[in-house]
Amino acid sequence: MSVKLAIEGGRPVTKSKFPDPYPLIGKEEIDAVLGVLRSRKLSGYPGPKIQEFERKFAEYHGVKHAIATSCGTSALTLALYSAGIGFGDEVIVPPYTFIASANSVLLCNAVPVFSDIDPETMTIDPAMVEVNVTNRTKAIMPVHLYGQPCDMDPLNEVAKRHGLLVVEDCAQAHSAVYKGRLVGTLGDVGCFSFQISKNMMTAEGGMIITGRDDIAEKARLLRHQGAIGYENVQMGLRVDMTEMQAALGIVQLRKLDGFTKRRIRSAAHLTENLRGIPGIRPPVVPSYTKNVYHIYVWQIDDGKLGVSKEQFVKALREEGIPASPIYTRPLYDEPIFRDKVGRGRGFPFENLEREGHEVVYKQGSCPNAERVCKSAVGVYLSPAYTLRELDWIVKAIRKVAEAYASMSSK
Repeated sequence: MSVKLAIEGGRPVTKSKFPDPYPLIGKEEIDAVLGVLRSRKLSGYPGPKIQEFERKFAEYHGVKHAIATSCGTSALTLALYSAGIGFGDEVIVPPYTFIASANSVLLCNAVPVFSDIDPETMTIDPAMVEVNVTNRTKAIMPVHLYGQPCDMDPLNEVAKRHGLLVVEDCAQAHSAVYKGRLVGTLGDVGCFSFQISKNMMTAEGGMIITGRDDIAEKARLLRHQGAIGYENVQMGLRVDMTEMQAALGIVQLRKLDGFTKRRIRSAAHLTENLRGIPGIRPPVVPSYTKNVYHIYVWQIDDGKLGVSKEQFVKALREEGIPASPIYTRPLYDEPIFRDKVGRGRGFPFENLEREGHEVVYKQGSCPNAERVCKSAVGVYLSPAYTLRELDWIVKAIRKVAEAYASMSSK
């Protein structure tokens, strides 16, 4: 006899509250922020803590330059802008990601061109990218999603053939590894977010890393209004990091490897125990990558379970599990792109169309992304979770999946 689901009035797997998954703040972070407050040096262009954080982040990645910013979106925007991306240019982006990836392109007055994903890794499919290259394409933005690195070698080959910039969106993948190298070091530029939910955080904040002197020099100039002294030489941004953010980052960077080990260990426990559950596909991790599990994401087979992922998530939440449907539609189905809203008044789309160039955003253009939007479910995999919380997650997924699979078979 099947167990009654909590959503149908049954007893939930747990009524206990999960530990807050983020941010993980200890005495060291508190002392670091208080030290900045006591110093009364709260910001700078850049200040001493910002310079220290930049240096240590660059050393961690083995790169020449690190430029701190106010958030991950500003890091992406500043990187593109510093590389000369502007009006009429196209940047190839996956449609299955947080909207900041594509918005950073719009903020440079360029247009994102969406290229389909690998349905297993859920990252951009290198085989599809070249099809989307046009004479307007200037860059590729691979997104290392949920902590899973993209397949970078073939992407870099496409970029080399066509003379394209590669800007890695590493917002969800701090310390992830591809073929022995840290993400962010595999293209021309790597961009990170330190928002509170990320694998390391500074409350808000971002970072650009690069080995290219030209991009680094331009990014430092444009980060603070494009000014040299009191002379403004180019229209810049205002995306500086604060000293308090940098102080947090210095502490969190020291803890990053420990956080990562705990995430990977927890993910291995979940994957091992989810195998064989009807309608559940644990994450696929290629042997040449290290996934750092910003979010632990599995896919459901709605054919076997007979329910949508939204209903599946709702059932898990009733069992006491903080599950999420994550991204529910591809970015080209968001009004900003679907309705060509852009930056307002249809810019830059209408202006390009007047020049005889139309960018088309329509359903069916990236079928793999559309399928994953209907199948991917996740939980934040906090280092604060213990075996108790992990076993609640497994027990609830098994309970819900088996119940729906049984009903579907009847």
